[in-house]
Amino acid sequence: MGLREKRMRRLLLVATALFLLASSLPAQTAGWVLIIPPMEGPPTWTVLRDAPVSQWDYVKAQDTASACELEKEKALRDVSVILDQWKGNEELRWVSIQIGLRFLASRCIPYELWWGSRK
Repeated sequence: MGLREKRMRRLLLVATALFLLASSLPAQTAGWVLIIPPMEGPPTWTVLRDAPVSQWDYVKAQDTASACELEKEKALRDVSVILDQWKGNEELRWVSIQIGLRFLASRCIPYELWWGSRK
Protein backbone atom coordinates (compact mmCIF):
# COMPACT_ATOMS: atom_id res chain seq x y z
CA MET A 1 0.00 0.00 0.00
CA GLY A 2 1.47 3.31 -1.07
CA LEU A 3 1.59 6.55 0.89
CA ARG A 4 -1.36 8.01 -1.04
CA GLU A 5 -3.54 4.96 -0.35
CA LYS A 6 -2.66 5.07 3.35
CA ARG A 7 -3.51 8.76 3.50
CA MET A 8 -6.81 8.26 1.68
CA ARG A 9 -7.71 5.37 3.97
CA ARG A 10 -7.02 7.49 7.05
CA LEU A 11 -9.05 10.38 5.63
CA LEU A 12 -11.97 8.07 4.89
CA LEU A 13 -11.87 6.48 8.34
CA VAL A 14 -11.66 9.83 10.13
CA ALA A 15 -14.43 11.40 8.07
CA THR A 16 -16.72 8.42 8.57
CA ALA A 17 -15.99 8.35 12.30
CA LEU A 18 -16.75 12.06 12.64
CA PHE A 19 -19.99 11.68 10.68
CA LEU A 20 -21.07 8.75 12.85
CA LEU A 21 -20.07 10.48 16.11
CA ALA A 22 -22.25 13.42 15.17
CA SER A 23 -25.22 11.06 15.49
CA SER A 24 -26.73 10.12 18.80
CA LEU A 25 -25.98 6.76 20.39
CA PRO A 26 -28.60 4.05 19.85
CA ALA A 27 -31.53 4.18 22.22
CA GLN A 28 -32.79 0.82 23.43
CA THR A 29 -36.37 2.03 23.01
CA ALA A 30 -35.93 3.14 19.39
CA GLY A 31 -37.97 1.21 16.86
CA TRP A 32 -35.74 1.65 13.79
CA VAL A 33 -32.07 2.26 13.07
CA LEU A 34 -30.33 3.69 10.03
CA ILE A 35 -27.24 1.62 9.21
CA ILE A 36 -24.60 1.90 6.50
CA PRO A 37 -22.59 -0.94 4.96
CA PRO A 38 -18.86 -1.38 5.54
CA MET A 39 -16.27 -0.61 2.89
CA GLU A 40 -13.34 -2.65 1.67
CA GLY A 41 -10.11 -1.15 0.41
CA PRO A 42 -7.55 -0.02 -0.70
CA PRO A 43 -6.39 -0.08 -3.42
CA THR A 44 -9.94 -0.04 -4.72
CA TRP A 45 -12.79 0.93 -2.44
CA THR A 46 -15.95 -1.12 -2.54
CA VAL A 47 -19.17 -0.74 -0.57
CA LEU A 48 -19.96 -4.18 0.82
CA ARG A 49 -23.75 -4.15 0.34
CA ASP A 50 -24.01 -7.90 0.93
CA ALA A 51 -22.08 -7.88 4.22
CA PRO A 52 -23.91 -9.31 7.24
CA VAL A 53 -25.94 -6.71 9.13
CA SER A 54 -23.67 -7.28 12.15
CA GLN A 55 -20.84 -5.61 10.18
CA TRP A 56 -22.84 -2.52 9.22
CA ASP A 57 -22.27 0.77 11.08
CA TYR A 58 -24.99 2.39 13.16
CA VAL A 59 -25.90 5.95 12.17
CA LYS A 60 -29.05 6.95 14.03
CA ALA A 61 -32.10 5.54 15.80
CA GLN A 62 -35.67 6.68 15.10
CA ASP A 63 -39.08 5.78 16.48
CA THR A 64 -40.66 4.93 13.12
CA ALA A 65 -39.63 3.57 9.73
CA SER A 66 -40.75 6.78 8.03
CA ALA A 67 -38.65 8.92 10.40
CA CYS A 68 -35.69 6.66 9.67
CA GLU A 69 -36.16 7.09 5.91
CA LEU A 70 -36.31 10.87 6.38
CA GLU A 71 -33.00 10.69 8.29
CA LYS A 72 -31.49 8.73 5.39
CA GLU A 73 -32.62 11.42 2.92
CA LYS A 74 -31.20 14.14 5.18
CA ALA A 75 -27.83 12.35 5.35
CA LEU A 76 -27.67 12.17 1.54
CA ARG A 77 -28.49 15.89 1.29
CA ASP A 78 -25.77 16.66 3.87
CA VAL A 79 -23.19 14.72 1.82
CA SER A 80 -24.29 16.65 -1.27
CA VAL A 81 -23.79 19.98 0.52
CA ILE A 82 -20.34 18.92 1.70
CA LEU A 83 -19.38 17.93 -1.85
CA ASP A 84 -20.31 21.42 -3.04
CA GLN A 85 -18.29 23.05 -0.25
CA TRP A 86 -15.18 21.00 -1.03
CA LYS A 87 -15.01 21.72 -4.77
CA GLY A 88 -11.38 22.82 -4.59
CA ASN A 89 -10.10 19.87 -2.53
CA GLU A 90 -10.19 16.66 -4.54
CA GLU A 91 -9.11 14.42 -1.65
CA LEU A 92 -11.91 15.64 0.61
CA ARG A 93 -14.40 15.39 -2.26
CA TRP A 94 -13.28 11.80 -2.84
CA VAL A 95 -13.84 10.97 0.83
CA SER A 96 -17.31 12.56 0.69
CA ILE A 97 -18.17 10.52 -2.38
CA GLN A 98 -17.18 7.32 -0.57
CA ILE A 99 -19.35 8.24 2.41
CA GLY A 100 -22.16 9.14 0.02
CA LEU A 101 -21.91 5.72 -1.61
CA ARG A 102 -22.31 4.12 1.79
CA PHE A 103 -25.42 6.20 2.46
CA LEU A 104 -26.87 5.33 -0.94
CA ALA A 105 -26.72 1.69 0.17
CA SER A 106 -27.96 2.43 3.71
CA ARG A 107 -30.93 0.67 5.24
CA CYS A 108 -33.54 1.34 7.86
CA ILE A 109 -34.18 -1.82 9.84
CA PRO A 110 -35.97 -2.67 13.10
CA TYR A 111 -33.77 -2.01 16.11
CA GLU A 112 -34.19 -5.57 17.41
CA LEU A 113 -32.88 -7.03 14.13
CA TRP A 114 -29.78 -4.81 14.19
CA TRP A 115 -29.09 -5.22 17.92
CA GLY A 116 -29.68 -8.99 17.79
CA SER A 117 -27.10 -9.32 14.99
CA ARG A 118 -24.46 -7.59 17.14
CA LYS A 119 -24.55 -10.11 19.98
